[in-house]
Amino acid sequence: MRPDQSRADDATRSALPRYPRANAAVGTANYQRGADLPLTCSRVSVTAKRLQLQQWGEQGEVEPQHLFRDPNPFLDVPDQSRAVEYKKGYVMRKCCVDANGRRTPFGRRGWKMFYCTLRDLVLYLHKDEHGFRRNQMSDNLHNAIRIHHALATKATDYTKKQHVFRLQTADQAEYLFQTSDSKELCSWVETINFVCAAYSAPPLAGAVGSQRKFQRPLLPCSHTKLSMREQLAEHEERAARLEEELAALRHARDVTPHARDKDHYLVHEIKRYRTYAHVMRLRAGGAGADEAAPALPERAAHAPAPPPPPP
Repeated sequence: MRPDQSRADDATRSALPRYPRANAAVGTANYQRGADLPLTCSRVSVTAKRLQLQQWGEQGEVEPQHLFRDPNPFLDVPDQSRAVEYKKGYVMRKCCVDANGRRTPFGRRGWKMFYCTLRDLVLYLHKDEHGFRRNQMSDNLHNAIRIHHALATKATDYTKKQHVFRLQTADQAEYLFQTSDSKELCSWVETINFVCAAYSAPPLAGAVGSQRKFQRPLLPCSHTKLSMREQLAEHEERAARLEEELAALRHARDVTPHARDKDHYLVHEIKRYRTYAHVMRLRAGGAGADEAAPALPERAAHAPAPPPPPP
């Protein structure tokens, strides 16, 4: 036994309350049945468990998949053994906006080079092309970016570097990626948008409350159960409904902050679903595409939405 481990065990034993032997036996029996322990015993148990996990982690490698047992589609770790790889290559990445729309701190906005691998709905960022080795599995979870319901666009407004595209994710985070040339730029944008369009599950209804605050729909990270034909039709129908909702919102001339947030959200979602439908139509009409995927019927052009009211 190591000296630090014996000291930790002595500290744990000294912190335990001194109950009579009979009461200790009763407490052990209650613990085995799932009954509540005294607060002091609970704290000591948590401390001992943390020490045990720390010692276990020092003895060998820990497989990240074993740390996540919840089958919740919002939290489940992707199974890399069954993941399909769509694209990979070296890129430069810059973090602009963190999750939930928070501005990235200035010290973490710098450009960094990564070897990027797109597998299913996850974008993995590693230091080199050997990032999926067993001894680097922890980097997969730390630098992974979920791209379900994401949107990749050319960053035409960013003029400091060339061949840059912007990635906006479902959790309202935003990244900039620089590629080697314009061909790679178009390839990354098209591939990411197609994977998101083909495999992102339909959104769920947002929360409902007594307040008038706008609630965004829930965007699950699980794969869709729809076929390519149904997925394409779903994107077109949802984009049309959002356009009607945006026109009604602007016609009401609501100038509250909640209305402005909803207006910004609807504009982004219409652009995202239109992009999804466009890239799926391109893949369906290209060589080697699924012949069962239909072309969209011609629709009459929508009347332009009225301009937003002046502030």
